[in-house]
Amino acid sequence: MDIFEDEDEQLLDPDYRPSLATWSAYLTIHRPSELSDQEMAWHFGDRDGKWSRQSKAALARSGAKGLDLNDNWALVGPGWSCPSCGRTKDQCFRLSKKGVLLAKLELHHDHMRDLVWPRAGELLGHDWRDRIPGTGEMLGLVRDLVSRFSEALVCSECNAADAKAKREVAGIDDRFTFTVSEIRSFAIARPGRDHEIDIERARTIWEIQRGGFEMRLRLLDMLISEIGTGGLAHDKAGWPGVIPMQLAMGGQEMLWRAFLDQVREDERRGELSGLRREFLTRSVSLDSRRLADRTVKPSCGPTDEEYAAYSDAVSPKTWAATGDDWTCACCGRRKREVVRRASKGKWSGGIRKLRILVEETDADAIATRMRLFPGYRHELWVGDSYFVDVCSDCADVRRDARQRDRSTPDSHLKLEDIRDALQEVRANAAHVADQALVCERLRKNAPYDSAYEAYSAFRSLVSTLKARMDFRMSRGVPREAVIAELCEDLKYKHSIISDQDQLTLVEWLLARKVRDPREG
Repeated sequence: MDIFEDEDEQLLDPDYRPSLATWSAYLTIHRPSELSDQEMAWHFGDRDGKWSRQSKAALARSGAKGLDLNDNWALVGPGWSCPSCGRTKDQCFRLSKKGVLLAKLELHHDHMRDLVWPRAGELLGHDWRDRIPGTGEMLGLVRDLVSRFSEALVCSECNAADAKAKREVAGIDDRFTFTVSEIRSFAIARPGRDHEIDIERARTIWEIQRGGFEMRLRLLDMLISEIGTGGLAHDKAGWPGVIPMQLAMGGQEMLWRAFLDQVREDERRGELSGLRREFLTRSVSLDSRRLADRTVKPSCGPTDEEYAAYSDAVSPKTWAATGDDWTCACCGRRKREVVRRASKGKWSGGIRKLRILVEETDADAIATRMRLFPGYRHELWVGDSYFVDVCSDCADVRRDARQRDRSTPDSHLKLEDIRDALQEVRANAAHVADQALVCERLRKNAPYDSAYEAYSAFRSLVSTLKARMDFRMSRGVPREAVIAELCEDLKYKHSIISDQDQLTLVEWLLARKVRDPREG
């Protein structure tokens, strides 16, 4: 440590300048949420969105009432063309029957890939993951082996052509999927229109491929059965260490580490990670949701037998562990009243976790955290967080509002915000909510995102220091020695130079009580 002492002091000196042994690059990251349409087109011209010249021109020429433009469309450039039908993006724009311009690309995939894991449950029993170690890794290899292809980005009409052909061709197995080149051969494409299907050509392709498809089904069952016997075990011992070794000193890793060195306790790290989401919020449009008729469907509760047999597919453990006397912390409905009939007659509904943020009011704590974490905006201060159980309809209020207006930030929604927005609450029926009010509250609450990130960084620091203290002392290291180590961390990670300030802050942090939000 002594031989590096002078160098470390130099690094803390504000007048220190790096030698020719180092070099740097200045990066500018543009915030999509703060850019005009013209600026978006300039800075993200290799991407696409509702702001692009091409999209605006298509809207004007079609006279559409709105635009449905999905994530996949936004993430590829305006010059993309479909590998199946060959149409350009400009030719893929299509006006729906309801007057909404559709701009959608889809990830077309072999449905055989969806069959692998359910089939393993059927052949090996639903507890196969626990009984047969390493099976999951092997099934990933099996999935690639029995698939005719994995994924392909195609226009929505080519993706739909696969389903159309399978509906029209008698006897075709619904687990079979046409490849991109096969769709190209039977789909009749025209600009701005849905595809027509050459049914005879699709039937011929199915008959040619039928034998190979059935062989893949047999191969799938054989391989899964062999995995169940242990004959196809896959040992991954030592593999986790290979991954960081392969990535070490690569360009991407070095750029990421250099960035993290500059933003150690800084919200820019989270902003970079959330840039994709911010771009999509700015670029995607779902006007059909906004323009849709909000017809109130009649409510109907489950029978005693249906309710007894029901299990929430999203969180079955929470559903099973919750008593029938439970009530939603937001709308007040009982457990049985949150179950409602969804599409195709299936029952849906369940219990979800809603994060509650408690504002920090202690002036001394705020001042100390400001010193430790100066790289956050600190428009608001969060002092605690926990979860409460609400029904799935209350939890979905935010999602539904953002689906109707994708320009709304995906920020925090308070319990009282949801209550204020609820216009109609009925047993065994979806909520009717004021979507405009929800969007207004989400925009108003946007500063909570930064505030929660700052609180999470603070909570992580407290937990880390306490864990290190407990671990080191359990190994016989005196408390004073551990305190000295923690003071060194504050010096180099948080720029706390004074020895006395380091000691005071370490003791203050060790005395903090932070709750695990999962504890409720």
